[in-house]
Amino acid sequence: MKKYKNIIFDIDGTILNTANMNIYPLIKLIKEEKEIDMTYESLLFALGLPGKKTLEILGFNNIDKSYEKWVQYVNEYEKKATLYDGIKDIIKHMHSKNIICGIVSSKNKSQYEIDFMPTGLHECMNAIVLEEDTKYHKPHPEPLKKVMEILNINPYDTLYVGDSISDYNCSKNCEVDFALALWGAVDKNINATISLNEPSDILNFI
Repeated sequence: MKKYKNIIFDIDGTILNTANMNIYPLIKLIKEEKEIDMTYESLLFALGLPGKKTLEILGFNNIDKSYEKWVQYVNEYEKKATLYDGIKDIIKHMHSKNIICGIVSSKNKSQYEIDFMPTGLHECMNAIVLEEDTKYHKPHPEPLKKVMEILNINPYDTLYVGDSISDYNCSKNCEVDFALALWGAVDKNINATISLNEPSDILNFI
């Protein structure tokens, strides 16, 4: 069994459960601005994409203004982001064992500060790459390449843990092995290098 020296994580759908707090406000926004009723399932594609890219796909005209309103609705949503069971202990354990850990996420910095910083897990990360840090975003390889450059690590020793086809393709484009976080994945049939049933499974690969 291959062992990895470096573990890079996505945030949404991998460390944090943010599906409801993103999709229900998006349904509200679409109803208000486009007068269309969309189902929860029809918007699952948005998970893992930058917010403005989602609005572009959905055909919004004033993307910046609509995005601000979506962010407002997300922040007003009654149920906030929550950590998946066990993930915090696993990341803290890896950090204590000097495993290099990092973040590559499509989340922007303001939402990162609201959703992720309160967990305290940023203290376990050796590098963090967010939406504003790169010109191109997942599935483009730039975000993952950037974190590897910052950390001075090589693709062979690196595992990227994510939940979406966008994460998988980003890994593939970097020649980095991909671990599918089944606890947050919508599509559980992605052709990942490794499929993880629960966060503790990561320990088998370090």
